[in-house]
Amino acid sequence: MDTEYLFTAADERLLAAGGGHGRRVRIFEYPGSGSRPGPLGKTAFLAAGRAALQDLLAADPRPIFLLGESIGSGTACALAADSPAHLAGLALVVPFARLQEVAQEKFRWLPVGLLLRDKFDNIAALARSRCPVVIVVAGEDEVVGAAQGRKVYERCPAPKLLITLAGVGHNSIDMEPPAPWFRQTAEFLLRRH
Repeated sequence: MDTEYLFTAADERLLAAGGGHGRRVRIFEYPGSGSRPGPLGKTAFLAAGRAALQDLLAADPRPIFLLGESIGSGTACALAADSPAHLAGLALVVPFARLQEVAQEKFRWLPVGLLLRDKFDNIAALARSRCPVVIVVAGEDEVVGAAQGRKVYERCPAPKLLITLAGVGHNSIDMEPPAPWFRQTAEFLLRRH
């Protein structure tokens, strides 16, 4: 089976995961990050993601799987909600349930609801998507918090798999293929396609 992957959180090391097995990997940088020009923020991220999906679908109708890591989980979930018929699966690595909750936890004394410009809500987005979802939680996540990923899992109505990586922090997940979590993710999503 030849599968197209769209990675909304770019990590060049994941290219190797697409080698062989009839799969190709496409990595897209967000506007304002890496070498890609443009403004940072939800509006620009979603516009770039929608354009990438359109380009992929126009070039080749094969199934698309999204992977969103950390803030990229917001973009991946929003795209899954906007284009449920075009996506075969979703992988969320160290995701948050609602970005505002994470910000409020970190800055309890600030009126985060008034100050936060980009209010990604992964729970609301996943309620509008039915593609299978894998949620990868870092057990010692010091940035988002493991409870946020578990909350995404508990509230997700689609077929889902929770992978908890014990003793791992937000930025210390093994992203080198063939990491066991990556293989589990691929097996789960491909079985459901």
